[in-house]
Amino acid sequence: DSNTFVHRSGRTGRAGRQGVSVVFYSSGEERDLAEIETELGIQFHLPGCPRSISLQDDELKNVIDSIQSVPESIVQKFLPLSVIAAEKLEEGDAAENRVVAAALALLSGFQGGDHGAISLLTGRPGMITIQVNMDRKTSSQFRGIRGLKDFLRAAFPEIQW
Repeated sequence: DSNTFVHRSGRTGRAGRQGVSVVFYSSGEERDLAEIETELGIQFHLPGCPRSISLQDDELKNVIDSIQSVPESIVQKFLPLSVIAAEKLEEGDAAENRVVAAALALLSGFQGGDHGAISLLTGRPGMITIQVNMDRKTSSQFRGIRGLKDFLRAAFPEIQW
């Protein structure tokens, strides 16, 4: 009910205050959330899981902020190295752009491999999130994490476990 929701949300949104309250719910509780929205006159924002590209964009913003915080005196000391790197590529202005792009990628944590693989649960690069839906009979065959691991090994032999 809406009173319980407000109480359990803490002080967020009470007494004219604004804030953010995060709600975790299952598909069977969607109707309850709709009722709370109506009763309290609020609108829940349902962003869904972040996509790897949005996480990359966020990381790039962090890298740019970090770059802007480097003192100019330090930047000047590294300019000769940037020119040397561009000359090794022998592509003129395109080489300078490539050096900057590669440096941004490295600072963002992308060092080869599949840069799109990122856990939607933890945000860790190189990890993936797998959701397994199965009926009760099938799920009863797996007892504990070991059974699940055996199932995943059989279902995805191409993955290094």
